[in-house]
Amino acid sequence: MIRALATLLLAVLAQAASAQAPVAGSWKYSYVDQQYGRYKATFTVRIAADNESFSLDGGTAAASTVDPRAGTYLVRQLGASKALLEYLPYALADGAPPGAWPAPSGYPTYATPYLEWTYQVKAGGWESVTVPAGTFRALKVEVEGNRGQDPDPIWWPKQAMRFVHTIWYVPEAKRYVKAHHKAWSMTSSPFADDAVELLELKKD
Repeated sequence: MIRALATLLLAVLAQAASAQAPVAGSWKYSYVDQQYGRYKATFTVRIAADNESFSLDGGTAAASTVDPRAGTYLVRQLGASKALLEYLPYALADGAPPGAWPAPSGYPTYATPYLEWTYQVKAGGWESVTVPAGTFRALKVEVEGNRGQDPDPIWWPKQAMRFVHTIWYVPEAKRYVKAHHKAWSMTSSPFADDAVELLELKKD
């Protein structure tokens, strides 16, 4: 009985450890700004042990320590004043359902940091999604953010007041394979519209 309990405990600890570090490999993505000049870029994320590196194609890799369960938005600089936003990029890699995910935080506030965001995460159904890396069964998740309007109208066209970030997560890929981020200004005009797709996946 004691031996069986010890075996069970070791299995639980091993599962917890695997949930803390994504599977080693590399993911290559495309990024398209669909609103302003259709700016395009490709970037690669690599995982080795619990270390992650992010690099634009032809650029220098930036290394960081991975915290796959942190809900803080990652802001990746892409050049040309463009930035990629990622929320829980490794979600579902350990099988945890959306209800167990941490709440989002850290979406950019830009010049109005005194106006905080409120968030809602809505899990849709499983659907087939096709990207250059292949066709996958993905869980569609939508993160919506809202905040108040600045008292000074000069900021209304220059700041976001609402965003919708739609992300398609694939357990087998250990990362998301597609994302679509849209935002609207404090005048309700389109503020951002960018799309990300997985181009290539290599598991070590």
